Amino acid sequence: MYRIIGANHVEYGPLTAEQLRQYILEGRADANTQAKFEGTENWKPLGTFPEFAAALNPAPAGYASSPPPAPGSLPAKTNGMAITSLIFGILSLLIGWACCGPLLSLLGIIFGIIGISQTNKSSGTQTGKGMAITGIVLSILGLIISVIIIVIFGLVGALRDSMH
Repeated sequence: MYRIIGANHVEYGPLTAEQLRQYILEGRADANTQAKFEGTENWKPLGTFPEFAAALNPAPAGYASSPPPAPGSLPAKTNGMAITSLIFGILSLLIGWACCGPLLSLLGIIFGIIGISQTNKSSGTQTGKGMAITGIVLSILGLIISVIIIVIFGLVGALRDSMH
């Protein structure tokens, strides 16, 4: 059994589910009508009751109290940390050998880890986990290349110094 608050702010009920479906068909109740299951304390929009989903028509366009968009209905945004990680990963490969390679790589790894963490906690509102992983992998490769170049230059310098 259910109770509802009508447009005239009067409480109606107890009503069976079938009676309430009839109210919906007659236009006496809609998705925004406040309702509660008999014996509960909380009033909530009738549109949140799954048992009435088939009977409810969408609220008219521009209706002042239309329900908020359902979770996941808004487009997901790409996580900024994931984008930043990818950029640092690419830079660490392209120019890391020339200057500041280890710094670019470390920043790419850090931003990638933060990006993965944020996308995991976002409940689907953010994308970019793959981008963050790619940024981390490229940053690690950039770091390895930077270390190899530093070691090679160190060995070449040591050999040159030993020949003189």
